[in-house]
Amino acid sequence: MLRPLLLAVLCFALAASAGAALVRGRLVYSNGLPVAGIAVRVVSQRIGPSGFAYSGKDGMYYLQGIPAGPYVIEIWLSNQNVLRYSIGVGEPVTNVPVVTVR
Repeated sequence: MLRPLLLAVLCFALAASAGAALVRGRLVYSNGLPVAGIAVRVVSQRIGPSGFAYSGKDGMYYLQGIPAGPYVIEIWLSNQNVLRYSIGVGEPVTNVPVVTVR
């Protein structure tokens, strides 16, 4: 009895994640050193905010489970300084070009 239930839960989880992508990118200073601790968010015009992360020590950020479609990626340098870029999210991984922070 437990085995069919486990199989049904696994199939549901796989179906829910189908069509979702990993969005990743890197933030660096103009001298090439990584920028850590910067908030990054992806926003869909259709569904609003869809993912949020902070850049790590290596400047990399990862946003998982983002559905395919057009988005704006927001890089929050401060409350008054937000960089915005249009991106298209595909499957299974979308690489955002390196962003240089000044």
